[in-house]
Amino acid sequence: MKLKPLIFGFFLISFVGNAQQEAQFTQYMYNTANINPAYAGSRAVLSALLMHRNQWVGLDGAPKTNTFALHTPLGEKVGLGVSILNDELGPSTENTFSVDLSYNIPTSETFKLAFGIKGTVNLFNVDFNKLKSFSQNDALHQSQKC
Repeated sequence: MKLKPLIFGFFLISFVGNAQQEAQFTQYMYNTANINPAYAGSRAVLSALLMHRNQWVGLDGAPKTNTFALHTPLGEKVGLGVSILNDELGPSTENTFSVDLSYNIPTSETFKLAFGIKGTVNLFNVDFNKLKSFSQNDALHQSQKC
């Protein structure tokens, strides 16, 4: 009988809602290190990526994304990667620092099964001074005058 509220509570807190815009990548094939932690070290050499994306050039608050990723194998089965992401969209700036660790299991001479784990620090900032107020009766606009 006490198990039902516990199960209901688990389902209630297991859903995650995200309200912020995630960084968008035009080409997945160039950003595999940022999206998939199991990719770290998969090329069997030290690999680096530096990318800049600028969308809607000339518009105020247009999205800009900068990416730096570095990954390398640490042995035959383990890989390590680091990535830094800077994303600007309107008044918001998001900086993400990630560390990836991968483990590979050979399944045949040509194929392998890779697992990965990613640890991330996400710094999100909104500059409310960049916002434009269209209504003088807006409560947020009134609080900034005080």
